[in-house]
Amino acid sequence: MIVKLFLLKGGDDGEVFLNTNPLLGKGEFSTKDERYGDFVVQELGRVL
Repeated sequence: MIVKLFLLKGGDDGEVFLNTNPLLGKGEFSTKDERYGDFVVQELGRVL
């Protein structure tokens, strides 16, 4: 299953995909564009 997440914060918007495989019990995040990288990692760090 693939979920697209939008992280919004003024001009620092970011898009990230959450790819999950429930059969394997694994998942991964991947950014839509590498320019979102720092912002996405910062925002995900707030909730993880």
